[in-house]
Amino acid sequence: MLRGAIAMAAPNVRATFQAGRGANPPLVVLVHGLESFSGTWDAVRARCASPDGPHRHRAPSILALDLRGHGLTPLGDEDDFSPAALAADVVACARAHMTAHGAGGKDTFTIVGHSMGSDRKSTRLNSS
Repeated sequence: MLRGAIAMAAPNVRATFQAGRGANPPLVVLVHGLESFSGTWDAVRARCASPDGPHRHRAPSILALDLRGHGLTPLGDEDDFSPAALAADVVACARAHMTAHGAGGKDTFTIVGHSMGSDRKSTRLNSS
């Protein structure tokens, strides 16, 4: 099981970051399902990081999230677990990461999710 440094990435969200390989790797944000946590994605993260895997020359950078009230993230405002609030948390986390680590001029990222985490495929950071 992969474990990275877990830190508060944005209000209500904790994230584990895995650096990609190659020039300016894309950012992929992994969003777990209901009653789950970021560890759901450990096998995917391991496959992307594998030197023998399909992405050995250009692996994406990965943010695996613990949404509010899941995994190692505190409950926060227990009255606001709406899909809009959770989506805003994901965008805030990705924006905070891209600002802190540089995004190579990119303003997009890809979201991969299942269950409650799979409503959208991608978003622009500057969209409302």
